[in-house]
Amino acid sequence: METVFLSYSYRPQDQTLVKPIVELIVDVLESHIVRAVTGEALGGGTLTPTIMGRIDGSDALIALITPDEQRADGTYTPHVWVRDELNYARSRNKRAISMMQQTVTPDGAWQEHEYIKFDPANILPSLRRLVQTIGQWKRQDGRLVKVMLLPEEVGARVVRSQRPMCDYRFINKHGKPSEWKQADVLGEIGGSFAYISGAQDDSLLEFRVKVGREEWGSRAAPQFVPANLQRARRP
Repeated sequence: METVFLSYSYRPQDQTLVKPIVELIVDVLESHIVRAVTGEALGGGTLTPTIMGRIDGSDALIALITPDEQRADGTYTPHVWVRDELNYARSRNKRAISMMQQTVTPDGAWQEHEYIKFDPANILPSLRRLVQTIGQWKRQDGRLVKVMLLPEEVGARVVRSQRPMCDYRFINKHGKPSEWKQADVLGEIGGSFAYISGAQDDSLLEFRVKVGREEWGSRAAPQFVPANLQRARRP
């Protein structure tokens, strides 16, 4: 996970409440080596195609939900555009979590999703839960792994082919395979390399490749790099 879209109100009257919390959330993301993406340069407002594009290009979304209009019972509604950005991210199957100010009451479909209530006067407990959520997202995403395709001739054919198939899957420690996913393959100095995401430390890795009518496959193998040792000097 590299980027998270941060949704919040840009109205001038909300900045006293919003700005310090946004800065804390950005710090939390950066501590996990995650970059925050916002719609601030666009001035907020309705859900535009540009905003949709930024959400689509992000790995997850965090919505900071602050009070908008007061209801008759004294509670508040959430901002319409923050709600719309959150719902759009969920419709695109993005990971999403909302931090909701304690005077805002969720309704409708919002009640079915996890959210974090926060008190502006005591933000630490809510930030702790947010840290745990981001950490869980990072663990679920796993690592990015670069794998050389061998024999070199096969890897080169994958790179040269206009419509190759290079898929991979993981087998967890219980022997259960994941779904096949497509790998990006690049020809580089030293060979042809497949870039795969989602690797967990204890997973085995399996490949299948198809170029035209020819197919190749690998056995499930651990993720390790062999160290070829050569004698440096004799005793």
